Amino acid sequence: MSKAYITALGDTGLKKESVIYNDAVSLKETIKRAGYETEIVLREDVDKIKGTDNDVLFVLYAGVINFGGKQTPHVVKVIKKMNSFKGKVVLFFNDVMDNPKNDMRDEFVHVKRPIYLANPIEPEIAAQSVINFNVIDAVQMNQSWTIGKKLAKRKEDETEPLFDLAYGGRNRPGVLKELKEIFSKVKSGVVFNGVAKELKGGAIKELNIKKKVDNSLFREMISLGKYTVIPYEKKKDYVTSRMFEAMTSNAITLFNEKEVKVEGLVLPELQYETPQEAVETINGEYSEELLQEQHEIVRKFDFDKHIEQEAEAFRKMLTE
Repeated sequence: MSKAYITALGDTGLKKESVIYNDAVSLKETIKRAGYETEIVLREDVDKIKGTDNDVLFVLYAGVINFGGKQTPHVVKVIKKMNSFKGKVVLFFNDVMDNPKNDMRDEFVHVKRPIYLANPIEPEIAAQSVINFNVIDAVQMNQSWTIGKKLAKRKEDETEPLFDLAYGGRNRPGVLKELKEIFSKVKSGVVFNGVAKELKGGAIKELNIKKKVDNSLFREMISLGKYTVIPYEKKKDYVTSRMFEAMTSNAITLFNEKEVKVEGLVLPELQYETPQEAVETINGEYSEELLQEQHEIVRKFDFDKHIEQEAEAFRKMLTE
């Protein structure tokens, strides 16, 4: 059986108890289903990666910051490993606001070999989003299906809501206007870890979590609200783990209707067209029945269908 090594290209590399490690564990299931023996390679073990002509080096792209105009030693090490690897190299990135760049200063170490892409976004868009890479082919792959599957199997969270609205997602300009409109008109709310610090003030509190936040803990945090919202983020045209963390929490999850990516996953009653519609629902009568329906949809959702489809596409891309 061919082997797939999973590591990360980023300043901190792949470390346990990190978001990028959590993503690596989730992507591992899809790669295994594609027929590969898989190994997650931590930051300190990158030098141990060998590989044959039939093996795959799967690299998660984490933020690369060139401090003081210099590449960090770990980034240099991973890029050199990508260039020397005998088998095929796949680059994964899922942050459309932080596209991989391979066109930095001439004196920097660059990825010189052809690569494959695996991303939640459409393959054509992914290939156009990376800068100065020689892309052979691209395929859709989304770690959120595996995360959702795991969360759906866990027992219901017992956290009691203390606020009308909880939010811990992005606070980028594309969603901030919508969030401000909603938070300004609800009776009480909570935001997490400074992620949405622009929203706090007055009846809006900030919860500062010191330890690492995994998918289950994030679900518990969201449960502090009777409701949570999934605002529309223009460039993120795919399902995210935040959606499943929210939908398996004890918060009724309201979706901007433009953010509904999968038919049948979100009840029509839980979709809003404008921020004011969301506010009216949050300030209206709370329905325990709606929450139970939300949980039932996630429990019955066919996550394996999506994981299998992406595993098969991944296998075909590398073998046919």
